[in-house]
This record gives sequence, C-alpha cells and structure tokens, in this order.
Amino acid sequence: MAITTVAGAISGMQYTREFVKAVTGTLVAGRPQSLLYLAGSPAAGVAPTPGLKGAALTSYGGQIPFTNPTSGNTYVARLQAAAPQGGTLLLCDRLWHNSGYTITSTGAQVIGNTITSSSVANPTVITTSANHPFANGDVVNIQGHTGSTPAVSGSYTISNVTATSFTVPVNVTGGGTGGTVGLAQPARDMNGAIAGEGVFLGVEVSGAAGAAAPTLTVSYTNSAGTGAKTGTNIVATANSPTQGTFYPIGLAAGDTGVQTVQSLTLSASWISGTLSLVAYRVLARLEITLANSPNAADALTAGFARAYDNTVPFLIFIPQTTTSSNIAGHVIWTQG
Repeated sequence: MAITTVAGAISGMQYTREFVKAVTGTLVAGRPQSLLYLAGSPAAGVAPTPGLKGAALTSYGGQIPFTNPTSGNTYVARLQAAAPQGGTLLLCDRLWHNSGYTITSTGAQVIGNTITSSSVANPTVITTSANHPFANGDVVNIQGHTGSTPAVSGSYTISNVTATSFTVPVNVTGGGTGGTVGLAQPARDMNGAIAGEGVFLGVEVSGAAGAAAPTLTVSYTNSAGTGAKTGTNIVATANSPTQGTFYPIGLAAGDTGVQTVQSLTLSASWISGTLSLVAYRVLARLEITLANSPNAADALTAGFARAYDNTVPFLIFIPQTTTSSNIAGHVIWTQG
C-alpha cells in the first residue's frame, strides 16, 4: 500500500545510498553529462554490449543501489549533493538502452518498425514493412494496429521470427493493417505502466566521439500509442564529446512520453566512438545553487516520486560553468 503520511515516510526511510563521482574531462556549461561511466562510488559502469535490440533494464552496473521493498512501495525521500560549481542534478530511472547503433552511419537505423498486416490465424502472423531486429522470446509492444478481430494491441512475447515477420499468441479471426511495433519497456513509467508516460529519450556518448556535430533524430511511438513521431536533440551536439555526454531528445508537440522507439538517424558521421539511446524517467531534480555548498530536496520538495520495483537509478548533471568537477551526495529511499 502507498505511504500517505509524513510519519509513514519517516518510519519507512532506508539507509543512505552514497555517491561520489570524480568527473574526468571538462564539463561544458548547459550540456548534460551522465555520471554512469565515471569512477568513484558506485564504481564506473561499463558501456552496454552493442546490440540493435537494446535491453529493458532491471539492474545495471554503475547504478545507485536499489532494493525492492518486501511489501508496499518505494519513494524518493531525499536527494542531497554538492559540486565545485553550480548546476542541476537529475536522479533518473534508466528503463532501457540500446547500443547497437553505428556512429558513422547517416541512414535511419531501425530497431522498431511499421506493420504491414496481421494474418487470420492462431497464433497470428505480424508482417513488418522492412527487416526488424527482433528474436524469438523478445517482448514487443504493438500500437495503432487496426482491423484485426480481436484487436492486436499491447505487449506480447513473440515466436516464429523471420526477417520481416513474427507471431504473437492471439487467435485472430479478422486480419488487420498498420500500426507500429517496438521493444517493450519495463512497467516503470510515471504510472507504473508500459505506456511511456513521463519517459524521455537521450543519446548518451558511451565512448568519446569524433570531431563532428550531427543532428540526432529519433522516430518513436508516443505514450498515447501514436507512431511516426519524431524528435531531435535539444542541446546542440559538439565536436569530440567526452564519454557520458548526454543529449536529451525533444518530443513532438503535445507528446508527454515515449512508448517505443523505431529508429535513430544521425545527419552526419560522428567519425568515431560509440553511443547509446537511453529511455529514462526523472525521479528528482536538485538545484545546486552555489559552488561547494550542498543542497537537498526532501520528500515534499522533490514531489515524493515513486520508484517502481527494479528501478535502475543513475545521475545526470547539468553544469552552470565549463570546468572539471567532483560530485558527491546521497539518495534516501523510503519504503512502505
């Protein structure tokens, strides 16, 4: 059951999860930086193994420690931090990431697809408009498919995979057309569901990139299930970004989250390095207003965001000045 009183929040508070990160490389004012790959405590995470399918995450090396409650829910009770310069620190849940992109390619790199048709069968065969990256046993999310009886919509474990088709365990007596399919995220959007409400995307430089500044364009299905939406990087890319540089992707007008991803396109080669596309949800935002002066957000000022089971917490820092840095602080969860 949910915590509904201040007394309940206090009684359910866990021990502090400390973090200390030594920022290597110069941070740039206004440019977000993922702290996942930095040495310190927790220890540096390792860039994900390349794979075009991506991975829905329930744990990951380098994350801030998180343990599911034996019963009840988990909430953010306190986020505290200090740094040698002012800035904004984001505590986020890393739901999914995909590292299978070629950083030198300028074509659309597809990880989801549009649907051509579904068959009248049990199980029904879904045919995609082009080759897809899915494999037997993957959990995919289908939205916007029309005409089938019953409707084929939601998450399914797929089988009988070919280059442009797969089956879902639904007995369909009327075939359908259209819609989109992508890899399902875990049920950790702001409502604890897979719809993607409050889930955003960012391109994370997992290995220092080359001297180029491409525009980053993502095609996605929004949290309402509408596909073929596109967004580009909000913060301008730059030559030779360091490992951990994080470029948030903007959403189309009216969108409030991302359910699945169809493709990523770079307008120009980034010459060298590696990147990942990350789906994340912001749990808390902390303003560090003065250099070397700690600040904190508590359960009330942080909005008492719920962290759903298997949350993968990581930090993003947006510095106010261009310099190197160290960032230290802690997270306190409350459970009950």
